[in-house]
Amino acid sequence: MTSVWGAPEHAGKAGLAMFAMRGKEYLTAVRSENGLLELHTMHFADEVRDPHSEVGDLPEKVQLSPQEVKTAEQLIGMLAIEWKPDEWHDTYEEQVKKLVEDKLAGREIAVSAGPAPEATNVIGLMEWLGATNSE
Repeated sequence: MTSVWGAPEHAGKAGLAMFAMRGKEYLTAVRSENGLLELHTMHFADEVRDPHSEVGDLPEKVQLSPQEVKTAEQLIGMLAIEWKPDEWHDTYEEQVKKLVEDKLAGREIAVSAGPAPEATNVIGLMEWLGATNSE
């Protein structure tokens, strides 16, 4: 038996909707797949930019030979693995839960700054600007 939610899928149509979450509005597409409604967030027109106008030194479109495309497809095939959703988890959520548990248990919360950054030969922006202006 097909549910009413499968009608958009059967008709090959999707709907548009506005969705508010965490104080922000989102443009969404509402689709039906296997009798379930799916909500896909989209971008507003002012959020879509031409990359070439944003980043000046992007290469132009390159014409690839059939052999180059075949080689790329073979490489992708060699690197492909079966996706197992159970192997992926939200580590941020786990860390927050542990922090809350530690706090509730009265354990001291130690904030780790991590290893000290390695020294580099990068100069400061203001130094560089000063050197550029003095030339």
